[in-house]
Amino acid sequence: MAILYCCFHLTTTRVVAQWVVLPINQTNKLSASSFLNKDIGFVAAGREILRTVDGGLRWTSVPVSNSVWSISAAKHSLVAFAVGEAIYRTINAGETWDSIYKQNENGPFGSTVDVSFSSTTYGCILGSVLEFTTNGGSSWNVGEAVPLPFSDPLSVFALSERIAYAGGFFSEYMVGALMKTTDGGITWRHIINHLPPFGGAPNGIRAIHFFSESVGIIAGPLDPPQSPSPPWRPHVLRTNDGGQTWQMPEYIFWYDVNTIAFADSLRGFIGDAAGNIYSTTDGGITWKNDNVPSSGRSINSICVAGGSRVFAVGDSGLILRFDLPVSVDEHPITASPLPALRLLPNPATGSVRVETGGAEIATVNVVDILGKVLDVPRSGATLDTSMLPAGMYVVMARVNNAVKSAMLMICNP
Repeated sequence: MAILYCCFHLTTTRVVAQWVVLPINQTNKLSASSFLNKDIGFVAAGREILRTVDGGLRWTSVPVSNSVWSISAAKHSLVAFAVGEAIYRTINAGETWDSIYKQNENGPFGSTVDVSFSSTTYGCILGSVLEFTTNGGSSWNVGEAVPLPFSDPLSVFALSERIAYAGGFFSEYMVGALMKTTDGGITWRHIINHLPPFGGAPNGIRAIHFFSESVGIIAGPLDPPQSPSPPWRPHVLRTNDGGQTWQMPEYIFWYDVNTIAFADSLRGFIGDAAGNIYSTTDGGITWKNDNVPSSGRSINSICVAGGSRVFAVGDSGLILRFDLPVSVDEHPITASPLPALRLLPNPATGSVRVETGGAEIATVNVVDILGKVLDVPRSGATLDTSMLPAGMYVVMARVNNAVKSAMLMICNP
């Protein structure tokens, strides 16, 4: 075990919280992070697992024989799992890691992509199959979704010991898909059978976060990678009804979204391939760019540590830390439900009516795929779209001090 860096002095303020770069003698791509509590955490660094016990001030390196690219800690325990070319487990808060499976061995896991634990006992591993454990990883079970309906499995998120989500990509049909289990992983069903292309760009589901069984956010990549040129744009979608309907947030993301993390139902973070971190304080309805000192290095993983700290890791040894302001409200905070936004007809020619379930509309904007707000005549809840060229647009309506959005297809001749 090697000590990577000596202790340094970190100055913070409780008035204005900022992202701080943590110096570390590391140049590897850091692909994942997870913390047992606010002080003890782990970072996947190729054939190394980095460990801190003091909130990121010092790091030690634990070499492993196979590359790992996803880590999940079973909160309030000493157990964590790292997956990649092999599966490693620690039962002593990361002091040592034992290999429990390798891809070149005959075994149930196949290739492994992502891992997520919701408690000390329940977790899922996603790869060529979906495995789940109910005893902290001592044994694993395969659900009925075998083989998986993904050509490229990408992400898994365990919400509770009953509910988990898995996302991926169908290369044959160039669409993304999202699956859900409500019985702990025994059976799985589709929530999204096809995440349609935006402007021709295929989208898989790379990042998943749900606050509850009703409210969640997913994100997918754009194609070609890291290209801000139109018509490419990544998907960031939010649901308030368990995935029956999805809305785009007001903010426009131009680069691959790699990771989503939330401290509670209101405060969350998104990281992208261009080194940007975006934050929200309203459950993902609106976002702002935090302008972090990443020097353009990709943000590959963001995790919340103990509810009071946020860590982001990325390419070329990048580690950032953010100390969350303490909430004065001791009661649980929940996101207010948003009224539904419907566009009728859709696809449309001529005019479109914006329906919000009876809620009063303050403003309506129509945005093209370049992000430009268009001058579209409006009479009450009806938009005159007769002069718009055929194509895809985003309609954004401000309702009850929140912004709802929906995709609109115009088929004008």
